[in-house]
Amino acid sequence: VLVCQLVLAVSAGAADHYVRSDAPAGGDGSDWANAWTQLPTSLVRDDTYYVAEGSYPGYRFDDPPSGDRYITIRKATKEDHGTDTGWQDAFGDGQAAFGPLRFATDYWKFDGVTGAGKNGPSYGFRVARESYQGVARSQLITIHGPAREALSFIEIRHAEVPNGGSEYDIPQYNIYVLGGSNITVADNYIYNGSSNMLIRSWQNCIIERNYFGGNWSSSNNHGQQISPGGGCEDIVLRHNVFADSRVYAVG
Repeated sequence: VLVCQLVLAVSAGAADHYVRSDAPAGGDGSDWANAWTQLPTSLVRDDTYYVAEGSYPGYRFDDPPSGDRYITIRKATKEDHGTDTGWQDAFGDGQAAFGPLRFATDYWKFDGVTGAGKNGPSYGFRVARESYQGVARSQLITIHGPAREALSFIEIRHAEVPNGGSEYDIPQYNIYVLGGSNITVADNYIYNGSSNMLIRSWQNCIIERNYFGGNWSSSNNHGQQISPGGGCEDIVLRHNVFADSRVYAVG
């Protein structure tokens, strides 16, 4: 007698969660009426976190990877906001503004959904520093592991990322990446840093349709729009705008 047993592994379906800065305290993130007021400490793989307009603190994205399962942080819009429960169109009108962000593990999608060119308010996400008092070095989006190891499969899209400009003569890196592969930086407005983007040891990455503007340089801080270092290869650089470059566009 031959007995065959078929075992089907069924994983729980991906879920949507909701974040709104002016939501009542004590929400569980299950809909817009019960939204969290900021991203929770732990996030779930395969899930999407819709974020309404408002101001949010900086965040460290460090949940352990699980195979090729992404976590998606997505700006809520009138057209795409998950559940309608508790939704008001005003939640999608403005930007969701974050403090500095750190990606410390693989497989993330951070997507502001809207925005183009140098129209800052048109971008769904904004990542910026509120104050430079006492700051010796300003990194707005940092991508590397806890021991500075390379990371993979991260997407940064539709974000306005402004640094402090030459008024603050400190190292300013809007996007700072120490090693990585399969990273995409697309459709962002990145400006006012000494180096608007610093990349080291990048392979198989894409930089496309971004607007790089207003970099600066001083005797203390050499400026360039994109600063590539050793170990960079197979990078696609296409359809970007480099405006008001004070020293180098790429160098």
